[in-house]
Order: sequence, then C-alpha cells, then structure tokens
Amino acid sequence: DATFRGDVTIEGNLTISNSVSQTISFGDNDKLKFGDSQDLQLFHNGTHSLIENHTGDLYVTNFNNDGDIIFRSDDGSGDVTAYITLDGGSEKTKLDKPLLLKDSVAVQLGTGTDATLYHSGGEGTLQNYTGNFRFIQSQDNGDIQFFSDDGSGGTTEYFRVDGGSENVLFSKLIKLSDNVELRVGD
Repeated sequence: DATFRGDVTIEGNLTISNSVSQTISFGDNDKLKFGDSQDLQLFHNGTHSLIENHTGDLYVTNFNNDGDIIFRSDDGSGDVTAYITLDGGSEKTKLDKPLLLKDSVAVQLGTGTDATLYHSGGEGTLQNYTGNFRFIQSQDNGDIQFFSDDGSGGTTEYFRVDGGSENVLFSKLIKLSDNVELRVGD
C-alpha cells in the first residue's frame, strides 16, 4: 500500500495493479499517454478537452450485448441530450438532432456512390447514377405530391400521383413546347 499526499513526482513508469479510489488531477496541457510511442493522448489544453490518436485507426467499441454508444452534448438549456446513438440492439445509427450538411457536401448512397443528394448553395440536386430511379409510396391510398412556388411567396401543388383514386392529378396547366406531342393510347 502506498499513500501520496500533496505533490508527487514520479520519474520512469508507474504501475497501478489495483484500483484508484480517489481523484487523480492533471493540469492544463498535462497528458495521459498510452502506447510505447505515446500515440494515444488525453488532455485538456485550458480551453478544450482532446483525445488524440497519432497512429493507426481509433476504435470506440462497446462489447455489451445490445449496448449503445451515445454521443451527447449541450441541449441549449443547460442540460445534455443525445445527438447520435449507435444502437446495438436495433443495429441502426440514430440521429436525435437534425443533420446539417454544408453546401456541396453530398449524402452519398450505395457502395459505388450510386446516388447523391446535395445542395450547391444555389440549387439542390438529387441524382442517380446506377439502375432505375424509383419513388415508392407504400402508405395505403397515400399520394406522392409535387409542390413548387406559387408566384406570391408560398407554395402550391402542381401535380400528384393519387394512390386513393389511382390517378395522376394535375393542379396547374400543362404546357407543351413547340413540336412536343401529347400521345394517348396505343
């Protein structure tokens, strides 16, 4: 057993083979370092708290069966709330707060980046690169509605695929350019 009171300076390595039952305090920029080359470091720089990895990948792993990894932060009113949950029970990544992507940062879907959704700062784009592009509404009698500006600061429906009546309904005029045919029937 060893008891330390006040400041203690240890040169060389310190091995703790049991548990520490009191607080160990480190000053600003004092680092807790792991690895032969001290590649993993935890410290507070006086303003921010940092976890730094200087080699290889950094893994955060929860081995608890159906356990979660929860990233929490301030909720704007002095408490904390979950922002991202890696849910081990449902095998899903759950976002508990809105995800904001800056201009021209795309959501990429598919192993080969088969589809993207992004906003350039001037316009939004949803683009498919592989196979067909499908809109599917699985709600019984549900609709797929297409809205746009109404010319006076609001939005209005231009057309919809009406699942209840099994029709495509147009709420605005259909205008065909010169030399564009409207073909009906076989």
